[in-house]
Amino acid sequence: MNEVAFIGLTGSELIMAELLREASSDQRRETLTRLTEACRLLRDSASPIKLKDIERKIVERYGKGAGPKAQSISNERDRRLGMHHYVMACERERAAATASIPMRKRTTKRYDEVEDAIHKIRDMDVRSAMFDLHDRCLLLEKELLRAKALLKTLTPGADINSLIDGKPAGTPENFTLSEDQHSACRDIVDALSNDERLGRVGLMNDGKRVKRKGGTGDELIAVSAIQVLAQLLSGNSK
Repeated sequence: MNEVAFIGLTGSELIMAELLREASSDQRRETLTRLTEACRLLRDSASPIKLKDIERKIVERYGKGAGPKAQSISNERDRRLGMHHYVMACERERAAATASIPMRKRTTKRYDEVEDAIHKIRDMDVRSAMFDLHDRCLLLEKELLRAKALLKTLTPGADINSLIDGKPAGTPENFTLSEDQHSACRDIVDALSNDERLGRVGLMNDGKRVKRKGGTGDELIAVSAIQVLAQLLSGNSK
């Protein structure tokens, strides 16, 4: 499993890394590459990063048939994470650098209570920081889903929910992990136990759970689940 590298990356870069990882075709990857280039050109020229200007930049460099078009980007605002989120993150970062942070547009079809609450924050710097943290939490949710998918491959019939809750998962005595599985699981345990790595994405391990720093303190995963996974690794050491 490839891990999103959080170290030293901005929110927009993290989102693009995730979109590229999820891209299922060369055409999608080329589209995302052109989007990245157009946003960079607008940012470098100190221009607001708007959908119509992104489309204009792409047409100028690649011709009328090249995408993404403004409408295609806008259509992905209703995804959990899409091109629209990347563009909004780029504009937020550009605007923050010039101390002129605009309101992030509310989604029209998918109602997000967290985004709605962030919109109500009066302080522009805090609002921008919270949107960045929200995007990073969406990325972590995807990482957790991938971790769950990996755990399902450990043995047929394993009770993943019991494993996450810190209960015995009924792993057979002769069960062994492959080298790749062992390495991936070890990286998950290390990431969720390392305060420095967690701190970079606004999380902390308080000895009971991995949760968001400050604010609502939403829980990501219980420490007991991490301990169960660590015990599984110790019994299948390489």
